[in-house]
Amino acid sequence: MIRYYKVYTIGVILLTTLLFIMLLKPVLAQPAAHEQAITTAYRDWVDAANDKDIKQWSTFLAPDALFLPPNRPALSSFKSITDFYTNLFTDEHLFLDCQQDTVEIARAEDMAWAIGHCEITFTSSKGQVKKDKSKWVKVWKRQPNGEWKCKINSWSSTEAE
Repeated sequence: MIRYYKVYTIGVILLTTLLFIMLLKPVLAQPAAHEQAITTAYRDWVDAANDKDIKQWSTFLAPDALFLPPNRPALSSFKSITDFYTNLFTDEHLFLDCQQDTVEIARAEDMAWAIGHCEITFTSSKGQVKKDKSKWVKVWKRQPNGEWKCKINSWSSTEAE
């Protein structure tokens, strides 16, 4: 009888452990799913910029977004950010060729940061079509509905002045 209880107890422990592992597996897989969601969102965001579609482009902004463009004041409101990009989108030569190199998800899975680089084609203030290269970092915030939106965006030119 004692032997039966030992076997029964060991069986229950093994079964409980197996169930726990099976239930935990989807949780452990979440960072990869979040990384893919951010990668897809970023790709779609760049496409919206190249289409010069401010309405679609702005859907990737967190409500409290902060943009830190080089050599300019911080853009700390939805209006200031969309005004800045609406002006950029008037450039007929504007084109972004951007890559996201790294995405890391915070342990709480509510924030993430991404690092990448970009080559931009644009019209200079003198009317010349130019290219510039930049490096950037973005902080993404997971929204209550599960979508990822850009909370902070900062970039700098890698070209010599």
